[in-house]
Amino acid sequence: FVRDRILTHAVLQGYETLLMKGRYPVVVLYFEIPFEEVDVNVHPAKYEVRFRRQAEVHDGVAEAVREALRKEAKGPSHIIPHGEPPFSGVQESPLPYVGGISQRRGLQWSESDYADPQAKSDEVTKGFFSSLDILGQLLGCYLVCSSSRGMALIDQHAAHERIAYEKMRHQLERGEIERQNLLVPQILELPVGEAALLEQRLGILEHLGFTIEEFGPNTIVVKSVPALLPAGDYREVMRQMVAEFAEIGQSGVLRREVEERLMTIACHSVIRASRKLEQQEIRALLNELDEIDFATQCPHGRPVLLEFTQEQLERMFKRA
Repeated sequence: FVRDRILTHAVLQGYETLLMKGRYPVVVLYFEIPFEEVDVNVHPAKYEVRFRRQAEVHDGVAEAVREALRKEAKGPSHIIPHGEPPFSGVQESPLPYVGGISQRRGLQWSESDYADPQAKSDEVTKGFFSSLDILGQLLGCYLVCSSSRGMALIDQHAAHERIAYEKMRHQLERGEIERQNLLVPQILELPVGEAALLEQRLGILEHLGFTIEEFGPNTIVVKSVPALLPAGDYREVMRQMVAEFAEIGQSGVLRREVEERLMTIACHSVIRASRKLEQQEIRALLNELDEIDFATQCPHGRPVLLEFTQEQLERMFKRA
């Protein structure tokens, strides 16, 4: 085999907002490229190759992965077929287009581990969330629903976060980020280094719906914010973004920086834990999940949906 960091990075970039830290997809890529576009003499043992037009290959692979995932965004759920080992825990709804995610674990496997993912599961079809019967809300954080296959638990914060992220992403792609002008602009004073860092990234923040101006030495004034953000103290959002800019440093590429900021905005715009939702609010949230891509994961890769099948429930209660 050969290694190529460009391809590895491109695949991971294609999976952005779908994988939690420390988790990696198993991917098979097939593409054709003219022989003269590949340099096979980079490594003495031929362990590495180098593409002559690396940027084009990287961007093409990343976009192809994103598009494949988008097409399969309502991908396989975790339904377990008859004949599997006894129930040993709730399974997350896996990522679209992936039968399993590689994790460090003991050397234990069986022939069934390599079965066709489609043969092992049904699909979360379009309209799945809208079809759920609402049973209630648990701990102010989770929605409890009845599905045709059993019971579904939905993390309301993660669900709303994905919805907000996808709305802003589509607005950004159309160049139509909705803004809300503040009746009372908010003033924020920063340390010298953070103020300089923020000044370097004003273009990104403007692109995302913020209107920010200097207001004296190391001081800014926030005049407008993305419309998705609820009314409140936006200075905390700005402080978090400055901290993230400092963490990324100069290594972050524009696309990654924009996506990170979108995730921050989405997180601040969502339904908070411990808030009781009315029945119509829950129904509206479920309906919106059916209208977006990647509805089963929040932008940080955490699961939105966990589902217990009837078979799993019966095994848990020793009825099967």
